[in-house]
Formats: sequence, C-alpha cells, structure tokens
Amino acid sequence: MEIAAILAREVLTIFLLIAAGIASKRFGILSEENARSISNLLLTLVMPIMIINVFQTERSQEMIPNLLFCLVLCIAFHLVCIFIATRVFPDTGDGGTRHKVSRVAAVLSNCGFMGFPLLLATVGEVGLLYGAVFMGVFNVFSWAWCAPMLSGEKFSPRHLVRNPGLIGFVIGFALYLCNLRLPAALGAAIGYLADINTPLSMLVIGVFLSSVNLREAVGDPAVYKTVALRNILFPALTLLLLFASRVTVWMPGGKVFAISVMVMVSCSTAASAILMSARYRADSAHGAKLVLASTIVTIITLPLLVALSDYVL
Repeated sequence: MEIAAILAREVLTIFLLIAAGIASKRFGILSEENARSISNLLLTLVMPIMIINVFQTERSQEMIPNLLFCLVLCIAFHLVCIFIATRVFPDTGDGGTRHKVSRVAAVLSNCGFMGFPLLLATVGEVGLLYGAVFMGVFNVFSWAWCAPMLSGEKFSPRHLVRNPGLIGFVIGFALYLCNLRLPAALGAAIGYLADINTPLSMLVIGVFLSSVNLREAVGDPAVYKTVALRNILFPALTLLLLFASRVTVWMPGGKVFAISVMVMVSCSTAASAILMSARYRADSAHGAKLVLASTIVTIITLPLLVALSDYVL
C-alpha cells in the first residue's frame, strides 16, 4: 500500500495548490482574466516544452515497442470513452451545451497538470515517457474531437497542425528516437519552464473553481454521472484491459507501464472542461462544477485504483 500513501500525499498537495488558487481569487490577487492569460501560456508554451523535456533522456531500444504499444492503448482508451460518454450524454436537440461539456469532462483526464507530478513521485522518469505519449494522444482528441464538438465546427486538419501540445510531442518523440539532446543552455531553460507547469496550472484551476456553487454541484445529477465515468468506470475498464492483456508478464518493465497508464487515466476531469468550454462559449460554469466534483473525489479514488492495480497486476 506504499504507492497508495505516496499518491494520497501527492493528490493532497495538488489540492492544497488549488486551494491557494481559490484564495488568490477571493483576496483579489488573481482574476479570471489573469487566469485565462496564464492558461494560454500553459497550453501554448509550457505544456509543449514540458513534453519535450520529458523526452530529453537517453534512448532505450527496449522502451520503443513499449511506447508504441502505449500509443495504441491510449488511442483505444479515448475512443472507447468517447463512445460511452456520447451515449450517456446524448445530444438533446435543444441547442444546449451541457451534455457536450459533460462528455468532455468524462473523457478528458487532468493528465498533464495532475498526472505528471504523480508519475514522477511514484514510478519516476520512465513513467513520464508513458505519460508524454498519453499526453500526445490527449492533445489529438482535445482538438480533433472536443474543439469541433463544442464549437459546432466541422473537423479540420488545422485543429491538429496548430495544436502546440501535439507539436511538442512530435518534436520530443523525434528527438528521443534519434537520441538527440538539446544544447546545455537550451535544455536548462526548457527544464525551468517545465517545472512551473504544476503550480501555475493548479492555481489557475483554483481561480475558476472559486466561483462554483457547491450546493448546485451536489444537486446536479449530471455531476454524479460524469464523476462515475471519469473517476471510476473508465479507470476500472483500463485496469481490466491491462489485466486481460497480461502486460506485466510479457512486457519488459510491464509493471511500471501499467501503473503509469493507471495514474493517467485515474486523474480528475481535465481543466479543458472549463478552458475549452469558455473558449467556445459553451457552458463553462457547468464545466467548473464537474472539475470541482471530480477533483474532490480523486483524493479517494485515484490512490485506491492505482493501489489495486499494483496489487492485482
């Protein structure tokens, strides 16, 4: 149960950072306008740089097939989640966006802002490589599925070409495959920028959550359904898949792979439920309720699910 204790401590730390963001909004230190600017900085600069920084490690031939399998698994995970979420939250036909925001909140995990520090604390730098692959797939679905759905636009390749997170993944993975390291000064600068990801992102989430009415969240049935999918069902399905595929038997370092994937899929609802909803004039207030509820429940579900994975796999 050591891994559960580590995760519980790290999740609590993240929750305290979110609380600092809430306090910053309440005391007038940060406004929602400030938070949106910081979010733009995180999504367009810090996140891609963080992914590149993760891949700045010595290439291992043993890891390449593992990473490719991780890529396939992550794509399958998102497709299955979208299929289920679309049926749990179907289009209502009244032009409302609540169900669309609920789908986003159920499918997209807080893998970048929350997942990376949890991986580093539990399985180390190898886990970050799997996390970077998951993050690359996350970015594809964020812009190829989430953005067109919320905006009402048809999918266009420009949604992917202009995606900073995907660009960062492609550059980072290419450097890893070619076993190329950045010059020392550039590498150090990238490392410094990558380090600000977690504290800044949690502060931003706290700012947006500060305006959520907890009573309304508790009384909203959509919140319970979304949390059930995001925090329990989707991680449980992933655990069953990992158990059935016996990755810990045939894959070198399979246990680290399995724990890394479980950490990423068990994270709370992504901040995208707020940020992208606001960007495309969807129901961002509903998104904030879902993020708050999922984040609170994660304190319990994430350590338990990953500890269960560590035990049965």
